Formats: sequence, C-alpha cells, structure tokens
Amino acid sequence: MNTIYQFHGQTLDRSQTASRLKALALDGLRRRYPRQADQLVSRLCGELSAVGENGELMQRLVILWDLARYAGAHRIAVRPDGEKLTRSLTARCLDIVQEDPAECGMELLQLPDELRLNVPAAAWPELSAYLKQFYPGIEPECVMVRDDRLSAMTVPPEALEGEEVNYAAAWLAELRRRLDELQEQMADVENPQDFCGVRFEYWMERYMDLREQIDLLERLLQKRDKNRST
Repeated sequence: MNTIYQFHGQTLDRSQTASRLKALALDGLRRRYPRQADQLVSRLCGELSAVGENGELMQRLVILWDLARYAGAHRIAVRPDGEKLTRSLTARCLDIVQEDPAECGMELLQLPDELRLNVPAAAWPELSAYLKQFYPGIEPECVMVRDDRLSAMTVPPEALEGEEVNYAAAWLAELRRRLDELQEQMADVENPQDFCGVRFEYWMERYMDLREQIDLLERLLQKRDKNRST
C-alpha cells in the first residue's frame, strides 16, 4: 500500500489518521459497551497503539471500516476473512466484525497485516467502484475476497433458491441474535439521557434495519416451506 494515508477521499498524515481512527474506535467502544467502556478502554488503546506503529495495518483498518460502513448502509452482507479480525476489540468497535471478543475474554493479539473482508460476488463491482472512488490506487483484491455464500443478501428474495435459501436461514438466525443483543443493551441502560440524541438514533436505526431484514427473510422462508408442502 502507498505510504500516503487515505481516509474516505482525504489525504492525511500519520498522526491525523491515527487520531481519527482512535476517535472512531472510542465512539464505537462507548456505543457497543456503555457499561464496560471504562474497563475496556485500556485494552482498546493498547491495540490502537500497536496499529499506529504499522502504517500499512492502519491504512487497511481505515479501508475495512469504510467498506463495512458502506456495506451496512446498503444491506450488503460482509464478514471477516478468517478468524484473526474477530479477535480484535478494535475491529469490533469499528463495526468491521460483529463477534464480541470482550465477552470471549481473548488476550490482546497484534493484528496481522493481511486483513480482508469476504464480500458477495454480486456486490464486488459496487464495492470495487466505491473503493476506487475514495481509495484510488488500492486494488480490491488487497482488502476483499469474493464469497459466493454471501450472495443471498444482494439479490431479491424471490431470486433465491437452493443453497442460497439455506444460507438465508442461517443469516436469519444471526440477525435474530443481533436483535436480541441490541434489545439487551437497550434494557440495561441506567441513564435516561442515553435514550436521547445520537445513541438513541443509532439504536432505533439498527433496530428498524434488523427488524426489516428479519421480516423479509421470514417471509422468504415461509414461502419456501409452503412450496415444499404443495
């Protein structure tokens, strides 16, 4: 990767990039772990310090954060390639992964240089175009891997069949788990102010998005079961 740091179309120096990445991660920490943030902040800062010493790694995390953010906004299912990313609290706080390393109690591991996201083959052109627009010079293969198992989330439900429908059932179970997790976070809030402003808007946006995806997949699978019975 180039030594120039790119951040969603902007060119930044090393300290600016590290500062922005840290701000995003700390915001994610407070959002993901409102009751544990004080206990986890030292672990997160330790990871960010290791990231800041590796310029290529820092640039890669910025790109993965941006790709995951774009994919989430456009309902494109992505997931980490391999297990290394799932061990990172930084990746979790940046919404790159959904797994929760804090609850697993994993020890701090320095992130590998080669980090990629598995993306649906059908979404490859769209994500590649986004990458080219905001991170010129970065080859898609450096940060993405085609994954046909994720294609179910990028086509209309009526077009799903065979293994794609089976994957849709597995994805439905994952969405339900995420919804349960979100509802538990909302139920655990002690400070009424947490239900105001940005945090409330984020929670409601996530809740409505999850509910819509769940309802869509439930209708799809009910239709499949009905067709099987006739």
